[in-house]
Amino acid sequence: MAVPAPSLATEDDVRAYTSGDSHALAVALHRRFGWKLLVVTDSRDPVWADPSNPDNVIPSVVHVYAVDSNGDAWDIRGKRPRVGIRDDMYEFFNVQDFEEDECLDEQDLSFYVGVWSDTGDPVVRPLPNYSDDDLVVAESVIVRIYPNVPVALIETQGLQRPFPR
Repeated sequence: MAVPAPSLATEDDVRAYTSGDSHALAVALHRRFGWKLLVVTDSRDPVWADPSNPDNVIPSVVHVYAVDSNGDAWDIRGKRPRVGIRDDMYEFFNVQDFEEDECLDEQDLSFYVGVWSDTGDPVVRPLPNYSDDDLVVAESVIVRIYPNVPVALIETQGLQRPFPR
């Protein structure tokens, strides 16, 4: 599937942001523009199942996109219509049982991030914690791979300060 608006990402960028850090890039776009986060999961491969209730699971996360107000999904490889995500996931990531979860903010996304435990064994979630430093790095990648696209959005929407150049 061709990406309608490809990015200028290097192979190293694509490898980094399709191998466990896609959420950092999506969160950077979310913080900048207020875009929703779209978590693509594969329910055939859960990362955790409740020993006392096998229906209570945390699915594996395949990828996280940021979705703009036009319904386009953004990731390290570029922008595509949200309706094309399912085909993209089957083709690029070999997803077995596609599901998606729309998160309005980082609080919603936190279900999938880090390690959780009130008591007992900790539950390691599918996405690693990210720091503000990780998001600064992601912002610098965004500026490089989407030349002028996010900056133009800031200028027309006036949402936040410009990306550092």
